[in-house]
Amino acid sequence: MKQKLKKFTEFSKTILPHEANYLQSVIQFTDEEKLQIINLLITNALSKIEFKDFDTSINKRKYSYIKDWVEKKLASIDVDATIDWIITLKKKILTDAITSTEELEFLQYIVQYKTVEYNFQTIYDLAKAYKSYLLVRMRYKDHEVIADFLNSYEASYKNAIEIHEKLYQATTEITNQYTLNNNETKHLESWLYEVFKNENLDGKNRYQAFVLLAFMYTNYNENDKLQSLFDHIDICFSKGEMYSRRLLSNYYASRVLLHSKQNEFSEAEYYGYLSIRQNNNDTLMYVNNLAAILLRNNKPKQAFDLFENYKDLYRDVH
Repeated sequence: MKQKLKKFTEFSKTILPHEANYLQSVIQFTDEEKLQIINLLITNALSKIEFKDFDTSINKRKYSYIKDWVEKKLASIDVDATIDWIITLKKKILTDAITSTEELEFLQYIVQYKTVEYNFQTIYDLAKAYKSYLLVRMRYKDHEVIADFLNSYEASYKNAIEIHEKLYQATTEITNQYTLNNNETKHLESWLYEVFKNENLDGKNRYQAFVLLAFMYTNYNENDKLQSLFDHIDICFSKGEMYSRRLLSNYYASRVLLHSKQNEFSEAEYYGYLSIRQNNNDTLMYVNNLAAILLRNNKPKQAFDLFENYKDLYRDVH
């Protein structure tokens, strides 16, 4: 028998808890049935226990509408989608292949730019390349728009680059501590926390500071501080900040390790399954971590089935 609403049900099961929290904050529907659909989708995504079936009596077109709405909302804040767009534009500018539609889209993006966000450094670099492109073609009006943007955000850019370099040095120190156990890194803690908490900085630097703090607290076995750090970034993710599925997978995998260290194996299992919802370069590592948790939870069959499901990926990766 054909399952009703199969595609939408499968789609709804891909929604991550932090995506659901963000979607909940931007709902503006007045249609009762659309509200019913989106609210149940969110409830299911946030539930650790049960999945409730969707109402098959509601018109399928409303389910299609909700699916499109969810995808567009998440795509609009996805920092990985933005970086793909920026890189594509930069290549087209450098090879004189950018179309007028693409130019208009980027110019409108710059005009509407109000706050320093995740990919700010890359956007600023693109604007610098585009400024030269416009000047050579004597397009003075568009050139002025880009020049104003570059002038307005020059101080923010210089600050972002300086912090980026300092973060690289901090990464060297903290990873050396982990691998060589040859130095103390506590002197970096307060500065890293300032970077992470500073909402006026670009998200890429802030997220890197989060990763390094998590690494440091793991090195020093400071689980309470690690838990507090995770609770803080939880709020950021739920507001749609620093969002992409890649970053969420990385975060969920980190929570697996935290809960495992605290002997909270059911929580670790929950986050382990979340960490493998999307394939990326680290998926096999996340699969291994989850399998270890499943064995700790006396679930050898699930661990075996998990490995079976990822057999092809194991064969394909380097």
